[in-house]
Parts: sequence; C-alpha cells; structure tokens
Amino acid sequence: MSAKGQYEQRRYRKHVSYEPESFFVRDLYNTYSTLGEAGRYVSYFPTGGVFSNEGHTYEAYNLRGQADYRLMKDKHAFNVLVGTEVISATTEADPKVTRYGYNKYTNSVLTELDYVTKKNNIFGVSSYMPFEKLGSLSTLEDRFFSVYANAAYTYDDRYSVTVSFRTDASNFQAEDVRDKFSPFWSFGASWLISNERFMERASWIDQLKLRASYGIAGVAAGKSGTSSVTTVAVHSGSLIYSGGESFNTIAERGNNTLTWEKSRTLNIGVDMAFFGHKLSGSAEFYNKYSYDVLANTTVPVISQGVESMLLNNAEIVNRGVEFSIGSDLPVAGDLSWSGVLNYSYNHNELKKFGYSGPYMAVGNSYVVGRPIGSYSVLKPVGYSPEGYVLLGGKDGSREPILDEESSHMMDFVTPREGQTLDDNNWAYYLGAAEPKSTLSFSNMFSWKGLTFSFMLTGQFGYYVMTSYSDSFSPDSRNLAAYSDRLDKAFEVYDEGYVNQMSYSELPLYNDDNKTNFESGRGYSSTIGVAMYFRNSFIKGDHIRLNEVFLGYDLPQSLLSKQGVFSCINVYAQASNLGLIWSANGKMDPNYPLGSLKPMPVFTFGLKLGFKSW
Repeated sequence: MSAKGQYEQRRYRKHVSYEPESFFVRDLYNTYSTLGEAGRYVSYFPTGGVFSNEGHTYEAYNLRGQADYRLMKDKHAFNVLVGTEVISATTEADPKVTRYGYNKYTNSVLTELDYVTKKNNIFGVSSYMPFEKLGSLSTLEDRFFSVYANAAYTYDDRYSVTVSFRTDASNFQAEDVRDKFSPFWSFGASWLISNERFMERASWIDQLKLRASYGIAGVAAGKSGTSSVTTVAVHSGSLIYSGGESFNTIAERGNNTLTWEKSRTLNIGVDMAFFGHKLSGSAEFYNKYSYDVLANTTVPVISQGVESMLLNNAEIVNRGVEFSIGSDLPVAGDLSWSGVLNYSYNHNELKKFGYSGPYMAVGNSYVVGRPIGSYSVLKPVGYSPEGYVLLGGKDGSREPILDEESSHMMDFVTPREGQTLDDNNWAYYLGAAEPKSTLSFSNMFSWKGLTFSFMLTGQFGYYVMTSYSDSFSPDSRNLAAYSDRLDKAFEVYDEGYVNQMSYSELPLYNDDNKTNFESGRGYSSTIGVAMYFRNSFIKGDHIRLNEVFLGYDLPQSLLSKQGVFSCINVYAQASNLGLIWSANGKMDPNYPLGSLKPMPVFTFGLKLGFKSW
C-alpha cells in the first residue's frame, strides 16, 4: 500500500519601469506633442516615467493512493495494482496595468488623464493620447479524477499477458457528472521465443520477443476553443467609444455533449538481440484511429446563431512503422564502435470532417482523404505576350492573372454541394506540410581513452512554404531573399516573356504596357496570390549534423602516480552545425532566408574527479 501527495504554489510578478530620461518615454513625449501658440511644440504626454505590472498565481495539488500485490510461485508470476488519483490546478491571471506619470520616489502616478480629446501630434496626425486597455481577470481550473487497475501474468518466463483498465473524469467534459467519466482499457500479450527449448541451439540469439497490444485511450478535450457550458467574456470597454463601460460577449457556446477525444491503437512489434547483445534492434507496426476529435463542424444557424462550432466530430488515422538498430562492436584492437539508428514512417489521413461549408481551394485546408496539414497550390506556366502571369489548368488551359477572379486565390470548394478539391481546375495537390518519416543516427568510437561521437538527424516527405520569408514583393525589400528574387526577375525579363516556361512571382511590364498595369489589378492580384504558386514551396527533406564530440580520458597508469585526481577528462563539443544535405539545394527548410538561424555552439571543457581522502 502506498499514498502520495504533492502541493505546489507559484507566483509570478512582472514589474517594468521606464525612467523619464529613457528613449521609450522620450519617444512618447516627443511624438505626442502639438504646436503651441508661441510656435514651439508642447507635449501633452504626462511628465514622469511609465510603469506597468502584471502576473499570475498557480496553485495545484496531486493525491494518489495505490495498492500492489505480487505473487511468484514455480513458473507463475502474477502482478496486480489498483489505485486512484486526484489532480487539481488553478491559475489566476492578473491583467497588465500601465500607469503614466510615474514617480518612483513618491511611488505615485497621475490619475486624471485626458484620453478622449484628439490633438495633432508631432506628425500632424490627429490622435488620442496612448491608452492601454486593462486586460481581463482570468481563472482556469483544471481538475481530474482517475481510478485505474493493471494486471500482468507471466508463465515460465515465456508467455505474458497484460490487462489495464481505467476511468477518468475531467471538469472540462460534459455537463452531467456521470458523462464526465470515460472508461479506457488495453490488452497486451508477448512471447519470449528465445526462452523456448527449441532455441537452445541458437546460442547467438540473446533475445527474440514478439509482442502485440490493443486498447482505447483518451485525451481531455475542451481546454480551449469550446466548453461544456456557455461561458461569458467580460471586456473592459473603450474610453472613447463606450465611456469606459465594460460589456459582455458569449465566449463559448455550451456543448453539453462534449466528451473525451479517443483513439483505438493496435501495436505489433518484435525485439531482438544477437551475439552477446553486440547487435540489437526492434521493429514495430502501429495503427492509431482517433475519433471524437474536436473539429469545426457545421451546425444549423437557427439552433446556435452561428454556422459552425467545435464538436467531437472528426476522425483521423495514423499508421506507420518504427525501426531501431543498435550495435556495440569491436572493430580492431582497442577500437570499438557503438551506434543507434532510428527510423520512423507515419501515414496521416483525415477520415472524417464535419465541416461542410466552403473552404479555400489553395493553401492549407482540412480535406478528407488528405494529411492534416497539406498544401494545394497554383501552377504558373509562363507569361502572356503582355507580361501577365499565366496559370495552367488541369484541362490544359491557360489563363492570365488580370484581377482577383482570374487569380483563383478565392476559389472555394463546398462539400455540402458535392464538390471536392479534385473538381477545381486550378488547384493542384502538392503534399504534406509535416514530415512523413524521420531518421536519427548516433555513433560513438572509442580507442584507448579517446572518444569520438556524432549524431545525424533527418526529416523526409514534406514541403515548406518559403513565400513569407522569401517573397519578391514591395513589402519584402528588406529581406535577405529579395536580391535573389530580383535577379530571377531580371533573368526572365531579359529572356523575354513570350512563351516563357520560367517565371517569377510578378508580372513583367515595360514602358509600353506600364500604364495598363498601373490602371488594372493584374499586378496587385498577382502579389496577393504569389504565396500559393508552386515555386513558393520547396521540398523539406534534409539531413543535418546535430552534434560532434571529442574527448580524452587520461590513462590510469598516469593517474596512479599522484594522489589527488581519480579521473581527468578533456573534451570539445560542437552543436547546431547545420545541414549536410537538402533536397531543395537552396536553403535550410527549418530556417528560411531572412529568419534567425541558431548559431553553431562550440564548447571546450575539463572534468576532474577527486580521490576520496
């Protein structure tokens, strides 16, 4: 029998004070100045500093009671446990409060300030004095109650079965107390083949184990975006438009059917070890079908006053394999090598989605039959003789972008009318936005006290959008990628744009047709839709070198000659070393051009161990 309890309390307070001489305050003081009668600027911003404070309080407790029973007799081993757990956590947030005219010596602020009178600032723009609205007081209560039981039986160290059952309740689920509970269970079995008598002759096999399990698990839904009861938000109002009077809005419409997000998972695997555990590994297949997943779902307007709500309506499948191979092998003499290779592949697919309203044909939308987070794009195929970008359709047609309609940026697919994404002539499915497979490879070589190790990681089977940080538009001329796109535009322009198969994101105009571009909407419409062009996406497949380590342990033959140190180790380490291969050949998909990329980190150290005296 055992009982455990934990209580935790955290308080966070943030105080920010700007002195009157600070740039922040001087900038406000100068900006909110108006031209006086004497021809001099007079500031109407309060004299003094600026002070703000905010914070939150977190309080939680966790209580658990558990009973364990174990029986071992002859070839039988039986373990069972039952327990219960209660978790409660409360977070109270205090809103940010900003005070002007702060005097740190008297700890006072100005209380009578004119926020409602417009005055011309130093730029000649009529504006109010800056006002930061008070935030809202918020309290989040998170409470769980669980009862669980596990049982395991093993016969003769070969055959094992496990059974688990639990029921959990959350204050976020349902309105009725009985509906807050949801039962979950799992069943598993394993066969340790290497312990069978017929395996005695295969002495090179240290372990060979088959295992399988199936069960239902759940995740508490409703912590954000929805609620089992209707909640009201309190807004502080506006001094200008509501005289400072607060007002309420419906934050979340109550969903008394809100329940747990559940998943049925099947796992089948094998564990192996050979040649005195010099070579080991595992392989596993899994199929996880998630249902009652919260998703935006179409509802009758007459019942809720809105067209859609977050309901337990979506279904998602994740199916894949995972492999792991490890080694601990002598190479030659005192040289040894140990390594671990991990690889995983996951197929993700949205099987059901309750929203039947229109969604954009291009971009990143939830589409049944496609991965969660996948891209559909437009396909530019060159330029018209006038310099407009041509889009290519699935039926072989070409259409210049002259306005928003011909840009097809606002093409919509409406499932309730029987439409699918494949029906749209201009939107092409590109691929997943998340990696389908991942790889990691760790290696360590040892030789007479010298240790050298490195680690590689990789991600494959996905695309990344570059246009946000790699766009050729007037709003991005300060980005690092702008010069590259500008060179591309000049290259296309020099080649001429009749029957061009290469393209930039923008129309190409010259002195003869510049007037037409300026008066029409071809230029602005192309800028708006350029982020969805096929050339705004690159393959994200890559392999990177994460870490390299080199260390040396002084031999004991030298350490034995002194009586202070038991070990001495010197080492050098480097991390964040970047890509060694990228499928796109252009940039790091995790850090597009213009974004902040982690700098390599180099560490040199000395470790000393002292002998006991």
